[in-house]
Amino acid sequence: MPNARHPLTYVMEAADDISYCLSDIEDALEKHVVHGDDLVQEVRSSLAASAGNALIDAILANLPVPPTQNNDWFLRFRTEVTNKLVARAVEIYLERHDDVIRGDYFSLLSECPGANALLEAVRKFCEKHLYASTIVRERELVGYQVISGILDRYLQLLDLSPKVAYLLICEGKKSPEMVLEPTLASLLPRKHVKVYERACEELVRDEWRDVDKFNEHEWIARAHLVVDFVSGMTDDFAILFHRRLVGGGSS
Repeated sequence: MPNARHPLTYVMEAADDISYCLSDIEDALEKHVVHGDDLVQEVRSSLAASAGNALIDAILANLPVPPTQNNDWFLRFRTEVTNKLVARAVEIYLERHDDVIRGDYFSLLSECPGANALLEAVRKFCEKHLYASTIVRERELVGYQVISGILDRYLQLLDLSPKVAYLLICEGKKSPEMVLEPTLASLLPRKHVKVYERACEELVRDEWRDVDKFNEHEWIARAHLVVDFVSGMTDDFAILFHRRLVGGGSS
């Protein structure tokens, strides 16, 4: 439906909920930021009140009994959790298919008490042991510098007038007063530029007659273009790209 949530957003949100916390814990275990026994004990404690729920009971049955000798168990645990949560998300998606097509706002896993309890237990553990650690805090500072540095540079593109920006990004037409803007535009991935171009197509076909409408929609599409570019970067790429922009180097 027009102006409604796309059906795939429900899937993406569920995938994010399922994967991110678990992958963060896996990284923390590998780097010895946390101990497996602490995770087992805290998850068991957090889920004790939800015992009797079929999903929770199955998850608890896959937790080892401390003390654990290594972290091999976590791969099995993560696989079991992922499989069960994915299966439950699929069931809810099908059960509420009409609501999904209408674009009603709700989260798939919020419909499942067992999934909610499990994800909340994992989130609490991450907040207590991972995200407050010195290593993570230091990386947050680096990440802030990198992301804000890239966005600061790309503000130059966002400050261009709408028509000038469109002609530069889509047709490569430069204005005499431009300095870094053509270079910044040339670094944007073609796949993101195409999305921006499609967003402006209808307005451009009107031959710029509705200037106010074009100005509003073009700037929003241009902001999306920059945000999509930055949000799609891996950590390593973002750091290297930031160095190129700020320091002028490639390493």
